[in-house]
Amino acid sequence: MKLDLSIGEKKVTNHIVDIYMGKYYSIYPHITTRSYRLMLSLLSSMFPWISRLKFSFCFTLGNRDGIYTSFYVLNNNKRKYVIIFKPYYKIYKEVSLSFNKSIILICSNNIVNAFKYYIYILPYVNVIFICNPNNFNGCFISSSDINVILYYASRFNIGVISDECYFELCSSVGISSPFYLNRYYNNNSFIYVNSLSKRSCLPGLRSGILISSKYIISRISSYRIISGTQLSCINQAFSLKAWLNSKHVYYLKRKYNSLLALSLDILKSNGIKAKGGIFYIGIRLPVSSFKVSCFISHMYSIYNVILSNGKLFGLRGYVRIALITKRNYCISVIKNIVDLINGRKKD
Repeated sequence: MKLDLSIGEKKVTNHIVDIYMGKYYSIYPHITTRSYRLMLSLLSSMFPWISRLKFSFCFTLGNRDGIYTSFYVLNNNKRKYVIIFKPYYKIYKEVSLSFNKSIILICSNNIVNAFKYYIYILPYVNVIFICNPNNFNGCFISSSDINVILYYASRFNIGVISDECYFELCSSVGISSPFYLNRYYNNNSFIYVNSLSKRSCLPGLRSGILISSKYIISRISSYRIISGTQLSCINQAFSLKAWLNSKHVYYLKRKYNSLLALSLDILKSNGIKAKGGIFYIGIRLPVSSFKVSCFISHMYSIYNVILSNGKLFGLRGYVRIALITKRNYCISVIKNIVDLINGRKKD
C-alpha cells in the first residue's frame, strides 16, 4: 500500500461525513440567510472581542479560494512588493507572481531585523502573508514578532492575509493569533482566512471562511458576481455543522499532540535534528549523507512512503512528514526514516 505522508490532508471517511450530515435538507430553501446568521453567532462565540469591530465574513471554497480572493481585492498596482515568511506555503508565492509582484522572503526567526532593513521599501509593499502556525513544520511566529509585523502593516497601510487554518489544532504554549492581535492596530485591510480542511478533517468539502472589515467583504461580494465562486447552499449547512463541532477539533488536537511528541522523541533520541508542530515534522538531513531528492526516492522505493521536499517551502536540506494516518503506521515510518539516515551515516 502506498502511504502518502507528503501533505496534511486526511481522507474523509463515511464516519466523518455521517457526523455532520444530519437533517440539513430541513432548512432549505432559506439556507443562505440562516447560515449567515448562524455563522455570525458562532464567530461571536469563537472570538468574543469581535463584536466591538465593524466586521463581516463570507464563506469560501477552502483556503486557496480565500487566499486568491483576498489578494484580488487587496491588489494595488502601484505597490509591487509582497512579503512572505519562510518557511512558506507555496500558494502564497504562486498567487503573488500571478499578480506580477516582486517577493521579499524573510526568515521567521529574523523578523525585527528584516523590517528595519526593508524600512524604505515598506511604502511599496502591497500584501504581507502570515501563516501561524506555518504549513511546513507547524512551528509559529512569536507574539512579539507578530506585533512587529502588524505595527508596520498598519503604519504603511499594507494588506495582511492571515492564514490560521492550523491555529485551533496547535497545542504549543505562547502562540498568539494574528487576528486577535490585529484589534490593537485597527488595520482595515487585515483578512483572516480559515477552513475546515485541517481542523475538521474535511479537505474534500472545499469549505472555509474569510473575515475582514465590511468594506473588504463588500469588495469580495462584488468580485464574486464576476467570478461566480460561492459555497453552495447545501455545503453551507453541512459546513456549519462542522464549525459547530468543537469536540471533534479537541479530539484531533489531543491525538496529534500525543503522536507528535512520541515521533519527535524517537527522532531526537537517535540524533536526528527535527522540529514539529500539530501533525507536521520537518527533518534536517545530514548534508554528507543524502540529497533530499534521493532520500525521498529511497523512502518511496524501499518503504512505499511519499514525503515532501523542504525546497517547496523555501527550506533546502529538509524533508517533511505529515502524521495523518494511523498511529502505528506513522511510528513505523518515523523508525524507517531513522534507520535510513543512521544506516547511511554508518556507511
